[in-house]
Amino acid sequence: MINSENGLLVVSVLLNVRDRDIGGFVEEAKRVVPKRVVLPTGYYLGWSGQYENQEHARRRLELVFPIVIQHERSVKTIKRALLHLTAFIFAAGTCEARRASMS
Repeated sequence: MINSENGLLVVSVLLNVRDRDIGGFVEEAKRVVPKRVVLPTGYYLGWSGQYENQEHARRRLELVFPIVIQHERSVKTIKRALLHLTAFIFAAGTCEARRASMS
């Protein structure tokens, strides 16, 4: 499938991954494909779809999780910690949505 994205022609290869995790499949493909496929100058590979969403969520959790653990230790009740966590998640989501709408 050929599309246009950011002023560039994009060729998409669609596939379904079965019987293994998407992250593991893409990590292996990132190692194997460049060894077997030679791209002309100016071409590049990108990995998108569910993998891209999974990586975005993983990066966000890597940021938020340590903050939550530290915050939970400093707050006296789990109920208050969960209330603060919920507010933080909504605030982060709002900032993300606002940033996306500006670009």
